[in-house]
Amino acid sequence: MNENLATTDSSDGLRSIVLTLDELVPRDSSWVQLTQYGGGPDEGQIIGNRSGYQRLGIEFLKATIATDADKEFGVDLEYLVLPNSTIGFDWFELSETPPPASANRTWLNRLIALGRLTFFVTVLGLYAIGLVTVAQWVAM
Repeated sequence: MNENLATTDSSDGLRSIVLTLDELVPRDSSWVQLTQYGGGPDEGQIIGNRSGYQRLGIEFLKATIATDADKEFGVDLEYLVLPNSTIGFDWFELSETPPPASANRTWLNRLIALGRLTFFVTVLGLYAIGLVTVAQWVAM
């Protein structure tokens, strides 16, 4: 069997399944809320109803059936994500290769964390010195 033909058949089958799912799961009552509960982007949560999670999956599956000619491939989250969400997605790009890792960014993040720790320890030390000074002044 021709490999290109098999790939085309599986792509057409997947496209058919995704489009069928898109028709079966209603958009009306579906919702998800994307929020950041902590201090960084790695501390996020998704809350939603069952059809919201199903719709979210369907919208992401749409990216897998995009053709190479599709610049925008129909991922629509506007109707699904609640307005009070703190995390949003507005750019979806299909790429077969991952973006390069940024070593400088990791180094910069560590430097920023060290700077924050140094600042905190300095402020705490100055507070302690001030507290001892005031206590000595009151004891006189």
